[in-house]
Amino acid sequence: MTARVLVVDDMPANVRLLEARLSAEYFDVMTAGSGEEVVPASDYRALQNQVRELHRLLGKKTLEAEILKEALEHAMGSKKQLRLPPLPPKGDTR
Repeated sequence: MTARVLVVDDMPANVRLLEARLSAEYFDVMTAGSGEEVVPASDYRALQNQVRELHRLLGKKTLEAEILKEALEHAMGSKKQLRLPPLPPKGDTR
């Protein structure tokens, strides 16, 4: 049983070179000249729409929410507390 390899590149010379080298190593090589040949644009758009729908259903994008939360925590933790000496009593005229 040989392993299958899919070679995708927009430069035909690269595809031919990799196909020759991998075939020499007894791989079952399939080639494509672009990502469009691997995943048609219509399928790609359908997948993008599914991802958008999931984001809509979940509300905010959870990764973005986590990044913002961490940034806020970091900003709040980095503020320096200013400590001033106590004020003298009101009747003190030093």
